[in-house]
Amino acid sequence: MSLRELVDMLAAHASKAYHLGLGKGEIKLSNLAKANGTRNCQIFEEFAYNMIDIAQRKRINTFSNFTAGSMLLILRRLTCA
Repeated sequence: MSLRELVDMLAAHASKAYHLGLGKGEIKLSNLAKANGTRNCQIFEEFAYNMIDIAQRKRINTFSNFTAGSMLLILRRLTCA
């Protein structure tokens, strides 16, 4: 997602910006670009790894709830459709 898209999305939800801690004023592209330029990229890397970990654990939990028979039924439907 580009910064311009982010600014457009935030503008569409401007009434909620204050509650998200973004203040009452308009969020400008230049301010986001400055903040993005000074922020350590490792923050985003750690966040991404945490999100991947959560997704993998949820996937494992979802598949562990299936029985072997139900998994075969799902596979048949996927391959025979």
